[in-house]
Amino acid sequence: MAVACRRPAPAPEPIASIAPPAGADAARAHGSACVDPLDDARGRLHAGSASQLERDGHPPDLDGDGQVDVVVVEAGAREPVHVLYVMAAGCARFVGRVDAFMLGCSEGRTQGLCDLWVDTWLVHGDRLRSRWQYDGRAYRKIGDGELVPGPRRH
Repeated sequence: MAVACRRPAPAPEPIASIAPPAGADAARAHGSACVDPLDDARGRLHAGSASQLERDGHPPDLDGDGQVDVVVVEAGAREPVHVLYVMAAGCARFVGRVDAFMLGCSEGRTQGLCDLWVDTWLVHGDRLRSRWQYDGRAYRKIGDGELVPGPRRH
């Protein structure tokens, strides 16, 4: 009886990292349907036509593709509401709503979008800085945050 020797199949090459999809694929990868950001934000905020909604003039690049993303802000409030949209191939997709004094991209990425630092006001000019991550559907707060002391008078 003859026995045949078989060589084991080669192992697949390891993947060093998986980059987030680009262009129209990125827009499809981030949740909701293609929308008009101002109309969509008005509906999400239940804001009437008299509400002052405006586009943030310096939004963070949430998906890191170099295209300007859209942040719609409910103006006039001490803690304005920021409604976040990723733009790709001319399509805006909702990725979250954050009540904050200020926000921006921090180090780290989750599900293809940058993690956020989010500041909310406390008493006497102090701020609470928390971290938010994208969970595949929307940004969510993680952890309790840290105190950022405001200026002190002597």
